Amino acid sequence: MVRILLLSMLLTACLKTLGPEQRIKNLYSDLASAESNEDLTQNFVQEFKLEDLELPMKDYRLQQVKTIAEKKESDTRLFLTVDLVFSKKKSLIEVRKIFELEKLNDDWKIKSIENIKTYIEAKESIEIKKPL
Repeated sequence: MVRILLLSMLLTACLKTLGPEQRIKNLYSDLASAESNEDLTQNFVQEFKLEDLELPMKDYRLQQVKTIAEKKESDTRLFLTVDLVFSKKKSLIEVRKIFELEKLNDDWKIKSIENIKTYIEAKESIEIKKPL
């Protein structure tokens, strides 16, 4: 009985749908481990062109996602303005982006990303991460 309960909890956790902010966090965690563009496709609507994706700087890790504004166009379309903070040792990069998300089968997917501003506080030279 305990095994069945544990198995059902595990399956529920694996099949869990993501909310808008969780989808954004998931994208950047996937970017850190992605070996190809195909590893990122579950975060986007089918029409999204992965070639247009701006990647964070090499070896920088996402430290914080702060929601600035949320504009709900409908039950299935949402605009989320977020500040992303990336760090590497003592260097920080703060980026403000607007994510357009679309709800597909109770799961939010990224439809577009627009960069609003970038602030870089670097203590050493910065190496840009090349596209996958």
